[in-house]
Amino acid sequence: MNRRILLAVAILLLGWLALRPGLEAIGGRWAIGHSRLGLGQSLVRVGAHPFWQRTTVGSSVQTYRFFSPDCVVYTALSSFNGDMVLAVCGDRTPVTVGPNEFKIGPNGLERVLKMDTFDTIPKVITRRIPIGRILADAKAAKPYDAAGVPRSGTWGQMRITYARFPAGIESWNEAEHTTLHDAAANGHVDNVGALLQQGLFPDLRDKHGLTPLMVAIATQSDSGLAPLIVDTLLRAGADVDAQTNSGMTALMFAKRAGATNVYQLLLAYRADTTLRNNGGKTASELQPVSGYDPLSR
Repeated sequence: MNRRILLAVAILLLGWLALRPGLEAIGGRWAIGHSRLGLGQSLVRVGAHPFWQRTTVGSSVQTYRFFSPDCVVYTALSSFNGDMVLAVCGDRTPVTVGPNEFKIGPNGLERVLKMDTFDTIPKVITRRIPIGRILADAKAAKPYDAAGVPRSGTWGQMRITYARFPAGIESWNEAEHTTLHDAAANGHVDNVGALLQQGLFPDLRDKHGLTPLMVAIATQSDSGLAPLIVDTLLRAGADVDAQTNSGMTALMFAKRAGATNVYQLLLAYRADTTLRNNGGKTASELQPVSGYDPLSR
């Protein structure tokens, strides 16, 4: 009798393992589970022991995008029938962002309304939700609770930025960065504000992964203009924890530059002090460097 029970348990266990979704790591401790029966994919939070610690946060996932260091923005049929974009960070409960008419891009959510011409200049007209605004809400959410995952009914929506700007203004120039990078690097506070008021994404990247936020810290800490530009960018929805190709964050740049005032400002915006660069260092483990100018490297 005991042998029969053990055999039945073994068969059930093998069946469970055989049908358990295979995981595809997408970043951080997140993975996409692919059903072996072809029933769709799921968003899975993997624990320290991936063989048995898995939490399915969303099922029937339609679209998704991972954001460093540990966040995912996605849509799922298990939540509002896929009609809403949600965001989740770490071990938090997902939050709603906006309707799925927005497309998930590297800088946040965007819905292009139309192309127009004003004073003979081609203009792009869009609605946007910058990624920094999204991730800030997701990181501040309550600890994960399956019952608290938004699935239907009423929903909140994050503040939308209405954008209208000349076509191509967000593209790289010959120096392989953007107009917003130039304004931040040159300490043009008014220009930075004007560009952001037009709706430019505050987290545009150059070829090294540098954002205007990082450029402002690296170039304007000595002039005293860095806090003004940094605060302007963060208020516009810049991601305080964005990382370059080498894993550097704005907080790390502030520490290297010896910009104590900027460092404290970033902490006030809840910058993550545990992030590490590709060399394994956190911001607090770095030392100020006299004349530090990462842009010259």
